[in-house]
Amino acid sequence: MNTLRFEYTQEYIDTEFCKVCRGCIMVYNSIIESQCSLSNNENLIRNEFMKYLKNSQYKHTHSPLNDFYFDKEVPEQDGRADIKVLTRNCFEDDDAYYIIECKRLDNINTTGIAGLNAEYVKNGICRFVTGFYSTYNDCCGMLGFVADKMDIHKNTCGAINELMVQTMTNDKGIEVNANVTIPLTNIIMDNTFYYSYISRHRHENENREITMYHLMFDFSDIVIK
Repeated sequence: MNTLRFEYTQEYIDTEFCKVCRGCIMVYNSIIESQCSLSNNENLIRNEFMKYLKNSQYKHTHSPLNDFYFDKEVPEQDGRADIKVLTRNCFEDDDAYYIIECKRLDNINTTGIAGLNAEYVKNGICRFVTGFYSTYNDCCGMLGFVADKMDIHKNTCGAINELMVQTMTNDKGIEVNANVTIPLTNIIMDNTFYYSYISRHRHENENREITMYHLMFDFSDIVIK
């Protein structure tokens, strides 16, 4: 694979959230194996994930999913986050939860500020950078639902990284920037899945950095156009 690799150190890794990511990869594989058809709709694809993430029997047979509680469309600041992941620590700390944002990706206008790649940045990544969504342990996640055939590595480490350095206007009419310190970089989180990435961003309102994990799920064969 011709892609940038990040020799990351332990300080950048939230091992608990990596368990969540590996669980999401399991769900993705189960959806593909089910041979279902999905509507080309971000929320409906997210809901297909939630069928598994809310299924107690599935979670108990797919460790480590049973270590977490998942919910969708939860209030976060002035918006609603796609997926909220509560940890076992939530009984001691009300803020002990992770947020995952979901975005569709396609082949249309991949380098333009009006395409879905730009949406991934300005109304996805930047929601964490600006504090619109919370970042427990300075960590958060993004799920990219790939609806078209594409070179996923090239789109992620090329087109999206190029857009991340631009200042754009989000859906609230506010200028935002991803404040990148380490660009989207391919990592191996599961030996059977090749589209895991990590990035680092400077928080806009606080003197700290955020580690963001990205999983790009290829649904191009089962999404109904």
